[in-house]
Amino acid sequence: MDPRFRQAVEQAQAGRLVEAEASVRSLLSDKPSPDGYRLLGFICENQGKLGQAEQAYRESLTLNPGLEFSRIRLGIVFCKGRKYTQCVDSLQPLQPGINAIPEALFYLCQALLETGRTSQALQIAAKMEQAARADPEALLSVCRLLTERSLYRESVPLLTRSVERLPQSAEAHYLLALALSRTDRIDHVEPLLDKALLLQPDFVPALLLQAMNRLEAKKLAEAKLSLGRVLELQPKEPKAVFLLSKVMIDGEEYSEAIRSLRELIDRFPEDPDVHLLLLSAYRKDENYQKAFETSLDLLDRFPDYPLVLYNGGLDLEIMGRFQEAETHLRKLLPMIQGDPDLMAGARLGLARVLAHQNKTVEATALFEEAIRLNQGGVPALSDLSEIYLKAGEFEKAEKLLRQVVAREPKRKQAYIQLAKVLRRLGKIEEAREQIRIFQRLNKAEKETPKGTQAQQVVQPSQGRSE
Repeated sequence: MDPRFRQAVEQAQAGRLVEAEASVRSLLSDKPSPDGYRLLGFICENQGKLGQAEQAYRESLTLNPGLEFSRIRLGIVFCKGRKYTQCVDSLQPLQPGINAIPEALFYLCQALLETGRTSQALQIAAKMEQAARADPEALLSVCRLLTERSLYRESVPLLTRSVERLPQSAEAHYLLALALSRTDRIDHVEPLLDKALLLQPDFVPALLLQAMNRLEAKKLAEAKLSLGRVLELQPKEPKAVFLLSKVMIDGEEYSEAIRSLRELIDRFPEDPDVHLLLLSAYRKDENYQKAFETSLDLLDRFPDYPLVLYNGGLDLEIMGRFQEAETHLRKLLPMIQGDPDLMAGARLGLARVLAHQNKTVEATALFEEAIRLNQGGVPALSDLSEIYLKAGEFEKAEKLLRQVVAREPKRKQAYIQLAKVLRRLGKIEEAREQIRIFQRLNKAEKETPKGTQAQQVVQPSQGRSE
């Protein structure tokens, strides 16, 4: 063996990569060899010189096509250099030979994810559990890949193994808590976060997740504690400021929330979610004029953001600007095919604005579909009954209105509507009975001391901006 080769290996092992590269290049200038280029590729790769590493590994394989080390490292370099298709083409044929090499499996999994081959990537991730028995950090690294791509359900079994093999890893506990929280297994989340924060008290992602879970559970004081700790560590952490604003809104501290959100908007003016939370604060504070102004401004700022279109469309309906509302809601519908809750709200909003414009055929179809799917509740039943009443379909209107008063027996106006329908059907005595019920409810309401009456405020729909 040429002494320069041995010297280069020793220098590389000592971390003296620049010297090692010079030694091996000197050797290769005199005597090209596959092992020399293999070593040069590895030295360049570890210095981040991916282009030079790729070239060196290629030279190595030209001289010796069977050199497996260079074939594997070339595939890894492709992934590091974001040449994901080439990585897959290089590493996938090397199976099962690489199934015991965690690093190769990791980069193949990443490349498959980046090229949209999720099912194949998950198969590789499953192989990592066996390959990484002696290196549990490698298993955690592939779990990290899965959670970064929101493959939470698929990552849970591997993360469970990671927690078992890395009981002192705060990150493993946090990632498992994150995956479980995203798959509606909330009961197991808090103990995992407690353990993560016991292991690493200043772990900001765990504190933020803890705050989100506590906020969702309406444990506002506890959520404030978690967020306060984050802001001690990172005083301007935007997600913490955002969540603290939500806590303040839920705690009816509207002025403080509005001030905080305005400051956050100054820092992140192009983040629609911050603007939408401010809109929610205005609504909760019953500052409807400001809410309407904000909602319309957002339509100009973010004309293609689904929640902005949703809120703007519903607010335009409340303002009586039905044609504009229809335009925005129609634009929204193709964007939200994968969100059934938002789709239901948008279709009901569109049904209402169509009804206001006497476009009753389409409005009727939308209301009937919503009711068939148990969406819209009493308001949808009431709105559709009004359409039936105007169209002279009195039997249909009666059926819906009887459902309305059965569900909400104190909904006074429904009895008036039902009386109208019954009169049209010739059921005069039944109609009189509905009027008597209305009068009793009206009298009871007037006799109730004002301080104990529930304040009737027409709230604009808040959609999902909160």
